[in-house]
Amino acid sequence: MKSFGTPIKNRQSVCAFISFCIHDLELLGDFHPDTDFEDYYMGDVPCFSPSECSTLNKQMEYAFEVCCDMDLDIYELSLAEL
Repeated sequence: MKSFGTPIKNRQSVCAFISFCIHDLELLGDFHPDTDFEDYYMGDVPCFSPSECSTLNKQMEYAFEVCCDMDLDIYELSLAEL
């Protein structure tokens, strides 16, 4: 199961989750915070199982919530990780 194991509750954990998505999940240049994990494919094959997508999408929602609560720009944080 591909999942980020740390609770997303501050700037550091949001950045760590974004880094996890880009590097550990190997999304690299394809990563965008608005993209559902169901939409990532390698050729015709989905990159993630439905269960993984559900978990990763929920974690991304937490990242957006933290950014909103802390007045952070998730898009700037994402660009900084590329």
